[in-house]
Amino acid sequence: MSAIYIKYNHALNELFFSGRFAWRPVYLSLDAGMRAELAAALDEEEEGLEEKICEVSGNVLDRVGNPYASINAQAKVWWRKSRSSPPPFTALLFALSHAAAQMAADGYFGPNNYYLRLAQALGRERQLHSFHGKYKDSLWKMLS
Repeated sequence: MSAIYIKYNHALNELFFSGRFAWRPVYLSLDAGMRAELAAALDEEEEGLEEKICEVSGNVLDRVGNPYASINAQAKVWWRKSRSSPPPFTALLFALSHAAAQMAADGYFGPNNYYLRLAQALGRERQLHSFHGKYKDSLWKMLS
């Protein structure tokens, strides 16, 4: 996993799972205050921050076959070892949520639209995500 992904994932984990949000339901989206806080933690601009997280997340996905294979393997190790630390896949789940929000923003809720938005957000081919979509479901289950 790349150092930049680890940095972004850590910052999102700090934002969503500690401080005022600790032990509360998690909504993987940013309001204006959260965006400002996250941008400051990452030393990034607020504008385009969600897209940057998506880009960074897309870069850690496997290039051949199941794009989620490596991150699923890391998630399983995390699940077996401790689960006391925040998950190594928060940034990716944030990107998946952001793609869904983009789909909702245009008012068309078909699965083809989701995978199109996801491919655009992650910078990857739509068919790979559509074909291997079930492999991201285990990440959501582990988070809950």
